[in-house]
Amino acid sequence: MIEQFAYLTKEEQDLIMDAPALITAMVAASDKEIDSKDKEIDSKEVERGLDLMKWKQFRARPDLLNYYQEVSRQFPERLDALLKKELPTDEANRNQQIEERLRGLNKVLPKFDKEFAEQLYASYRELAKRVAESSGGVLGYLSINFNEAKLIKLPMIDDPRTYNV
Repeated sequence: MIEQFAYLTKEEQDLIMDAPALITAMVAASDKEIDSKDKEIDSKEVERGLDLMKWKQFRARPDLLNYYQEVSRQFPERLDALLKKELPTDEANRNQQIEERLRGLNKVLPKFDKEFAEQLYASYRELAKRVAESSGGVLGYLSINFNEAKLIKLPMIDDPRTYNV
């Protein structure tokens, strides 16, 4: 068990462990073009999420290495289960459910040391941005569309830097 998670409930631990998969699913499932009728999951973004979890096992911020080593063990299965079984297939309901679950982090992150919470939040935002950048664009430019740009800021999660201690 990760030391910082010792005081969390089982549900809170599950949410923290699922957060990277939820973020990847949210970005990969966001509509690619405003007028597009094709709202399918972007396989390039899913693959990028999988690659990032492998990378983060060894290259995450030092305080988050144990966390990402644990997350990466279950990440492929959790992401697959979210996208194929647990989340609704229609975009509006899927996005709403992901946002609700991620909003739950607002009760969990304040339970951590402020510095750890800040690093975790920054890591989540970095993950969202890198997943969004993996698809589209021209030579790596303009790869994040308008809808993704709103999502990668993770507006449903309160920024720990604003916590009053």
